Amino acid sequence: WDEGSAAAVPSVLRIIKHVEQLMTRPKAACILGRPAKPPGSDSPKEEAVEAQVRAYLGESTITDVAAFGSYTHQLFQLWSNLAASEQLSAVSKAAVRPTGRQVQDVLAEEHTAPVLSRQMRSPFYPCDHENDPVRALYPGSVGCVGTSGSLGRSTPVYNSVTGQYDALYPEECEKILGLETDSTRMNGMAADQRRQLFAHIHDVTYLASMLAMLQVMAGQVKHLESLGNTPHCAAFVSHGVAIALATHTVHEPGSRLYLTALATSSVEEGSTQDIWEDDDTLHLLKHGVPPPGASPLQQKRCVRRAKSYRMQGGVLYHLDSSGKGRVVPRPTERTEVIKKTHEDTGHFGVRRTLGLLLTSYWWRGMAEDVATVVRHCAACDRVNTTFSAQAPTLSSLPVCGLFYRWGVDLCGPFCKTARGHTYVMVCVEHFSKYVVLIPLPDKHAEQTAFAFQQQVLGRYGACAEVCTDQGSEWKGEFAQLLVDALIDHRQTSPNHPQANGLTERAVQTCKNALRRIAEAGGGNTDWDKHLAYVMLGYNCSAQSSSRVAPYHILHAVEPTIPPAIKE
Repeated sequence: WDEGSAAAVPSVLRIIKHVEQLMTRPKAACILGRPAKPPGSDSPKEEAVEAQVRAYLGESTITDVAAFGSYTHQLFQLWSNLAASEQLSAVSKAAVRPTGRQVQDVLAEEHTAPVLSRQMRSPFYPCDHENDPVRALYPGSVGCVGTSGSLGRSTPVYNSVTGQYDALYPEECEKILGLETDSTRMNGMAADQRRQLFAHIHDVTYLASMLAMLQVMAGQVKHLESLGNTPHCAAFVSHGVAIALATHTVHEPGSRLYLTALATSSVEEGSTQDIWEDDDTLHLLKHGVPPPGASPLQQKRCVRRAKSYRMQGGVLYHLDSSGKGRVVPRPTERTEVIKKTHEDTGHFGVRRTLGLLLTSYWWRGMAEDVATVVRHCAACDRVNTTFSAQAPTLSSLPVCGLFYRWGVDLCGPFCKTARGHTYVMVCVEHFSKYVVLIPLPDKHAEQTAFAFQQQVLGRYGACAEVCTDQGSEWKGEFAQLLVDALIDHRQTSPNHPQANGLTERAVQTCKNALRRIAEAGGGNTDWDKHLAYVMLGYNCSAQSSSRVAPYHILHAVEPTIPPAIKE
């Protein structure tokens, strides 16, 4: 709210109270907020309204929306009835901006994002780097009009056609704020009128992320998949000019899983102490009774906290809202658990490593610990690439259904292993993006035909099409195998691998993973021993197109990381 709309806030609070009385299971979700202002800049009327909000919803949380993937910096002050402000603040501080989110990607072709001139200080999120184009525009860049001969906050982008600095186009503002395309377009409305609307619209990407995490923290989401069907929020433009409604889902690969992990692993209600350091609660879990000499208040606290845990055979489990138990390793073991999962599954980025761990583990501050370990991985630094990086654009064939088409290619040659392998055969199911990696001794057609017959046809049945390049390894016995199985063999044009872009991307992923494993000391002659875990890590990670893990599409269950990685 602002000076003009502050008078309506008390009415909003009364409505919230009535809705909460009517909706108890699940609890009505409320988010109330506004762009943060410098201390002392509120009018007396605004200060009085904020005092009423604090009295009902508690203290606010102030966060830079750029931390959650927004294309602009803005400090946002938020209240919610789903979690205490200290809990929400702890989660927000642990947030890691999605990799590859750059404002240049949503600008018009003639517009160029400015190069960073000065690093923004706390509490703004540090996502920009010196001498590089900014990933998020400075505060106040959205909702301005005009052009200028010099760079300014209201004219933040350079127009290569006119040689001037422009205010953002309305279409650019919609993308930056996470709105649907043309959601603010109305007949008879000029572009400058549309631009002025955006000064009053809040960032949908940020609001969607916060609501998703708040739902988890309030116990309203029992399964990770539930977040995929939630219409997270709507942006409403008042002032009688336009209404822009935009249902928004978190669209980065693995984002829903990441936000859930961030919320569940960062906050535990009622305690700031690690469970392994809480001797009284551990005594209750081990022996079934509170420790002798504990006060009634202490006993009550232990009983309340112990409801979220189970001790079995000396192993501590955390129980989530769905009843699933996840191992809580001791603090001294956590770094090794993260390193082993990160290294054995092909050196994924923060989000996917966190997602893989969350299938079996839980502890307070898990997201922050994973980010620290992954960012200090020497092998990842040397290879200077990441699975969370923005993928290059590759064109694939139309998808017609599960098991309709497989893409096949070879990766290698690599150093010969003790088992005689020098190549990897990469098979990708085009609908689910499920990958099968098969080590081969050579690239002869006899070997590729046998591997495809045993590992694909024998497991998943005959498909309609197989897409390969025109290499000799796909002729002879391999081509005859497809003819006998009544499978259409589609071959890409020479020197044009983009036609089989999905498989090419999987090949690059396989190469990067094996290279990192070798850099980390996995051995150039033992790479085939790690291939199964690379395959597992790829298949258990959400893909950018489907936003679901291939393993989940194929098997309809959550994956379980094998003991070789868990222990």
